[in-house]
Amino acid sequence: MQRHIITLSLIAMAVLLAASAMRCGGKPAAGGLLGKGQANDEGEVRVFVARQMNLFQQGDWRELYQTYSPRFQEDCSYNDFLGEVSSASLWGFDPGDVGMDELEVRVEGNVAYTTYIQTYEGRDIKAVTEDDPDLYVKIDGKWYDEVDSHTECY
Repeated sequence: MQRHIITLSLIAMAVLLAASAMRCGGKPAAGGLLGKGQANDEGEVRVFVARQMNLFQQGDWRELYQTYSPRFQEDCSYNDFLGEVSSASLWGFDPGDVGMDELEVRVEGNVAYTTYIQTYEGRDIKAVTEDDPDLYVKIDGKWYDEVDSHTECY
């Protein structure tokens, strides 16, 4: 039972990030205070998260898996990942009821730190804070969802 709760949390995180990115319209968090490259990277991360959401909603698990970092893919085979994401439907998880508020994206070099409030059915259920942000990494010019406490294979 606990494994399924953790699985649901993992999937909800991916969905929430993407939902937030679509609601925020790709605007960088700090506006004109950022350098052009950093603002572009923040916008790219928001677009990336929106893409993850679309893949999740379409059930395109193979393409969604490709959005995770090589480190994640080393730790979590596609078959293990597929088992995790597909088990959520057995528990009545509805991606349409997932939301996110207050998405912030901060980029330092090739690492993006995201924070947000995760919601389900309109209620706050988890805060992802600066103390434990959701991480993304840029490898060879492309962003990936990185291994962290919010993105790991269970």
